[in-house]
Amino acid sequence: MMDDEWFLQMYSGWRIRCNYEGYKDFAKLYGTHTQTHKDSGGANMYYMDDFAWPFEDTSYLDYIVGHINLPIQNIKFEKCWWIDYQKESYSGVHRHQPGLQFTSVLFLNTYEYNEDWPQAGNLFLVHDKFGCEYIPPTAGDLIIMDGTVWHGTAPTKNERKVLVCDFSYEMGEV
Repeated sequence: MMDDEWFLQMYSGWRIRCNYEGYKDFAKLYGTHTQTHKDSGGANMYYMDDFAWPFEDTSYLDYIVGHINLPIQNIKFEKCWWIDYQKESYSGVHRHQPGLQFTSVLFLNTYEYNEDWPQAGNLFLVHDKFGCEYIPPTAGDLIIMDGTVWHGTAPTKNERKVLVCDFSYEMGEV
């Protein structure tokens, strides 16, 4: 087993961007929930009891795990929820911790660009104290990131929908 501190220094902040062609299959999520609440940024969050995966088919979860090419092992699905960002809603800067975790964000719709507010509705990833990476939501784009990555959603001017899943893992051999 590798040294925890070394691993965290070498791999902290990793992120992967890919595309999931089956994103349209998740439109039905917005009528399939057992719990809901409005988050602190005004978006509507939906989820199953205990944040369980809402389908028998786990091919999407397998797709995510298949895109992780890092020395980690024993990847385990932990929870998921889907969010409907209405106009003027946002998600404040946060990260998914404690422990060894990663999160995935799947864009379920393409966000309509707003010329007056070019970053509106974008997912932003904080690189360090000097800046952010802004990712315009495009339907099917999938962002997978280490749980240590500070991120959020800039205030929206249009509707934006995402599916979020969290996973835990253990460190593997390099």
